[in-house]
Amino acid sequence: MTLPLKSSNFEIYSNLIFIFHCPNMRKQSGFTLIEILVVVALIAILAAITIVALNPAKAFADARNTERKAEIAEIANGIGTYLTIPGKKVSDIGGIPACSGTPSAILISGTAGSGEVSLEPVVTADSLSQVPADPNAPSATDSGYEICATTTAGGSVRLTISAPLAENSETISLTR
Repeated sequence: MTLPLKSSNFEIYSNLIFIFHCPNMRKQSGFTLIEILVVVALIAILAAITIVALNPAKAFADARNTERKAEIAEIANGIGTYLTIPGKKVSDIGGIPACSGTPSAILISGTAGSGEVSLEPVVTADSLSQVPADPNAPSATDSGYEICATTTAGGSVRLTISAPLAENSETISLTR
């Protein structure tokens, strides 16, 4: 049985033959350039939102402030340990000013001048391994920390150690 050659049947057969014999005309799988660009743009927008939400500058500043708190505690513990040695007193450390005035800068090393206190006696007595420095310390000899003293009514001395370079408007100090 033969099919009559109608124009519509002929066109269908010829199109099928054309499609199967021409590999370049087959439907291709994959993504178009526009689809890829849209996905890349969405990823970039989400990354930007995440970075803004996490605020890495604030996170680093908070980490430095945490380091300052630990170092102030280390200095206070070192001085406290030094003062437990028989015969040692606060005046052996140097001229620590009253907290009602301007506090003295704590030196990492070197001889203390006006407005400075050297913790070398504390380090020499092995009460403190070394004087810690603020993460943003202004110089190699200045620790970036300050110290002052308050004398109580009973005659005991309370030392206040502070970190004037604290970030994010935070006040960091420790009194013992």
